[in-house]
Amino acid sequence: MAALAYNDDFLQIVASGDHEAYQELWQVLEPLLRRFVRRLIGHAEAVDDVMQDVSIALYHNLHRIKPIENIRPYAFGVARNFCYEELRRQQRRPTMQMDEEEIDRAQVSEREALDDDAEWMALYKEVQQAIDRLPEPHRQTMILFYEEEFSQAEIALMMNTSVGTVKSRLHYARRALKGLLSPDTLSTLNIAFGRRKNHE
Repeated sequence: MAALAYNDDFLQIVASGDHEAYQELWQVLEPLLRRFVRRLIGHAEAVDDVMQDVSIALYHNLHRIKPIENIRPYAFGVARNFCYEELRRQQRRPTMQMDEEEIDRAQVSEREALDDDAEWMALYKEVQQAIDRLPEPHRQTMILFYEEEFSQAEIALMMNTSVGTVKSRLHYARRALKGLLSPDTLSTLNIAFGRRKNHE
């Protein structure tokens, strides 16, 4: 995961409540958070409202982020909470959805190893359907770890749980997927899982 391209001095300025500095930082965070929000709530109508709530809440709670370098996982945690409020209003469970642009970006290195786009789309659809069958905490943990590339400690922070719980959820999710995916798909995913697992 690429770190935010700002030094500690800039982040301290943001934490002091400087609105212009916060707007500059928000321009970096907003597309990352929007993708995550869109995937959790699964439709476009409420995304803008949720994003506005996230931006306001994040700005007014900057003083709570210690150290300020934790702003990215903190922001994702805020977004996650607002998504669940929206889903409770809709009385439905989260879904992980991606639009065509996001599919193009997701796991680019794995896609390059495939012979054609049709094969990639079939594989991706199978994986998404399998992930959708996982219990929600395990599904979110897997998305945050493998796709958003948060560390286990960062995931624990944003989900208000322990690193041990994050490890357990990742272990369960990987084991469950083995029973849901075809051997060919598993062979492809093992490359990605193995590479990311080295950073656990």
